[in-house]
Amino acid sequence: MNESDYVLKTDGSCHGKPGPGPGGIGIYLSFPQDLDIEDEGFYKGYYTSTNIRMELLAGIEGLKYVRKRKSEIGNSSRVVWFTDLYNIPECINKVSRWRSGGWVTSTDEPIQNRELWTELYNLKNKLMVNPVWIPREENKDADALANRGAKNPTYKDFGYKVGRVSAAVNPTKEALIYFKQTSDPVHIRIYKVDPQTSLSDDRCKVRFQFVDRKSVV
Repeated sequence: MNESDYVLKTDGSCHGKPGPGPGGIGIYLSFPQDLDIEDEGFYKGYYTSTNIRMELLAGIEGLKYVRKRKSEIGNSSRVVWFTDLYNIPECINKVSRWRSGGWVTSTDEPIQNRELWTELYNLKNKLMVNPVWIPREENKDADALANRGAKNPTYKDFGYKVGRVSAAVNPTKEALIYFKQTSDPVHIRIYKVDPQTSLSDDRCKVRFQFVDRKSVV
C-alpha cells in the first residue's frame, strides 16, 4: 500500500450475531493523497439479516462505491481493500470452483449466500483487487459505521428470508421434548431448515440428535 492507492475498509454487523437480527454495513474510503480529497464513509441498516450476509454486502457496496468514485474522478490508481472477516479473503477465490462444482463443498454441503459471493467475486475481478484481512482493532472506522447502521435499520435484505416456527401437532398441542421408546411413528414437519439459509440455497440438510433422557436431566 502506498500514498497513491485508494484504501477501502468494509465491515458488517448483526445484533444477535451471528443472526438473525438487525444488521448494518460500514464503508470507509480513503483517496490517493495527490487528489486531496477527504475520507468518505457511509452506512446502511437492514431490518433482519445475518452477520455473514452483512459482511458480504459491505464488500459489495464498498466496491460499487469505489468504482463510482473512480469513474467520477477519472483516476485509475490501485484499490486496496481491507476486511476484518477472514472468510472473505479465504473464500473469495473459491467462487469459481464452487460454481463449477454445483455450489457444494467437498463434503457435499450447500454453499450459502451464493448470490452475494458471485456478485462480490465479479466486482473484485472488475477492479482487479483482492481483499486483505486486518484485525478488528485496525478497522474501527468501518466497524463504527456498521454498528450505527444496525442501530438504524431502513432497508430490507431481500436475499434473506426468516423462517417461522410451527405449532406442535401432538394431541396436547405441547412441544415434543422427549420420545418414549414405543413403536408409534413420529411425524416431524419441516417448515424451515436454518435461519441463515438464503433464498438462493436450493439444498439443505436437517440433523436430529437422539439422546438418553437421563443424560440431559
